[in-house]
Amino acid sequence: MGAHPAALAFVQTPKPAPSSFARETYFGVTAMRFTNALGVSRYGRYRIVPEAGIDHPDEAATAAKPANYLFDELSARIAANPIAFAFRTTGQ
Repeated sequence: MGAHPAALAFVQTPKPAPSSFARETYFGVTAMRFTNALGVSRYGRYRIVPEAGIDHPDEAATAAKPANYLFDELSARIAANPIAFAFRTTGQ
């Protein structure tokens, strides 16, 4: 990490808890090669973005919730409506 200060900063920065698994963005770990119709390739990763938007409540609101709140909320959400995500690529 010493050779990559941006990566070190990312790892050390506290991450906020989401209000729901359905309101969090997810990132692919593996980079893949994407080739367009012209044969031009570039590498990138998938980013999975919730259509309901990203939501991170403040620390006090998260601390007031039970430890299993993400799983409990997800069950109720799925019972009421489907969850949708958009798949995007991030190129480098």
